[in-house]
Amino acid sequence: MTATKLLCGAAALAMSALAGTAIAEYPEKPVTFVVPWPPGDLEDVLTRMIAEDFQATYGTSAAVVNKPGGGGGPFPGAIEVANTKQRNAHYPHVH
Repeated sequence: MTATKLLCGAAALAMSALAGTAIAEYPEKPVTFVVPWPPGDLEDVLTRMIAEDFQATYGTSAAVVNKPGGGGGPFPGAIEVANTKQRNAHYPHVH
């Protein structure tokens, strides 16, 4: 075995060992579902049902927040989501 192959194999092994420790459990923090309609709407009721299932599955608290009319645009509540300070680990370009 050549030194290059040995070195590449060792580097790959080290990188794979480090990659396993970098992956975090999802979700790490409580989750907030933002519903862009008023409380009591069908979307609100369905989101609350999803949040209950989410809590049971992942064991993490999930809150449902209604934000109707967020900015007057075509997507109410989207302004709240777009301006959040938390980064989405799965979509780092989304703020």
